[in-house]
Amino acid sequence: MRVLKERTVRREVPFKGKLIKLEVLEVTTPKGIARREVVRHPGAAAVLVIKVVNGEENVLLVKQYRKAIEQETWEIPAGKLDLKPEGKEDPLKCAVRELREETGLNVPEEKLEYLGSIYTTPGFTDEEIHIYRLRLSGDDFSEGPIESDDEIETKAWVPMREFETMIRRGDLKDAKSICALAFHKLSEWG
Repeated sequence: MRVLKERTVRREVPFKGKLIKLEVLEVTTPKGIARREVVRHPGAAAVLVIKVVNGEENVLLVKQYRKAIEQETWEIPAGKLDLKPEGKEDPLKCAVRELREETGLNVPEEKLEYLGSIYTTPGFTDEEIHIYRLRLSGDDFSEGPIESDDEIETKAWVPMREFETMIRRGDLKDAKSICALAFHKLSEWG
């Protein structure tokens, strides 16, 4: 099997913001030189929070306005990895922090189970989202106010069947949330 690999021969950075950096690359391909535009992103962590009520799984979703698509979305709690002088924030620490900020849930790190990671859109960005699952029971968490000052409009516990229906109907199109459900279902199948 032929291995395809592109070698970067030239790199420009026409934009560097607080969250992303845009690189314009010239690369070698089997057909010659090509141009690639790549968005560099620090990555993120997301958490599928599940609470069983009367024998039924419920998922915690947050509603927020997303400027890029000019609409509100329902999503699982998530956020970007903070950049620190020593490097990127640990994804597990980010997941715990984002849960607290976006939902008010305070949980110890050891309660989160790593499910896997996804590349959101590898055709133009290196963003990787680490996905965790949190299963809540009676007393292993505390709940405080939402700390997010401008992002989260509301949060809601949604029965798992309704979460799946929202996806099927196209009411929930957030890729990380859909992938989190897939990871959850796959892990349940053993």
